[in-house]
Amino acid sequence: MIYFGGCSITMGAGYPEQQQDSRIYANVVARAMHTHADNQAEGGSSNLKIFTRAAKALLDRAHDAYFVQWSALHRHWIYPSPKQGFYIGSYADNGLADQSFVAQYQLLNHDYSNIMSVIDYTRILQQMADDASCDIWFVNGMLPWTEDMLSGDDASQYAQQLYQGLSDQEIQDFKQRLQNNLELVDWNQWINPWTSIADMQSDNAPLDTHPGPDTHATLAKMILEIIDNIDT
Repeated sequence: MIYFGGCSITMGAGYPEQQQDSRIYANVVARAMHTHADNQAEGGSSNLKIFTRAAKALLDRAHDAYFVQWSALHRHWIYPSPKQGFYIGSYADNGLADQSFVAQYQLLNHDYSNIMSVIDYTRILQQMADDASCDIWFVNGMLPWTEDMLSGDDASQYAQQLYQGLSDQEIQDFKQRLQNNLELVDWNQWINPWTSIADMQSDNAPLDTHPGPDTHATLAKMILEIIDNIDT
């Protein structure tokens, strides 16, 4: 049995049967590997939620392999009461009454620290999988980072925007810190580290604008090719 975690992309949002739909990449991969997909992805999940759910699954050690799809950096959840969760996403994701709060929150919630958190989550899950003698793979669902951050070139527009408002010395210090942390990641365990599913999307799901069957098929092919190369 293979574990799949992530947000609405992996959950199968936009498909009539969602997790059970035969066209989403989790089920395509599981069929090809002659096993069952335990799809625990949930729409709107933050990366913290994805990490926590995957870590708990690894503690149970009930799966042969794990696929963890990371979502957008700006997604977060807060809980006003035990029975109520409040989702913080983009302006379009929240109602008109909440947009001012969401806007202020996101202005105070810089991408840099969120990227560092995803790096930490990845390294922790990798170590947990190693300790459990399990395979784990990571999928870039909506991460905006770019490969030049790993090399230290930071030539992309996104990389340059990340350090706006800092002095030259501060830019160098934070660039070096991020590069040092990125170098600690085992990139061999990533399916599509620098091109997110959102960026590779070529079609839409039957019911909305989530990734369509062709996009899921492309991702599944990438996963299976990497696994085949490891096995051989």
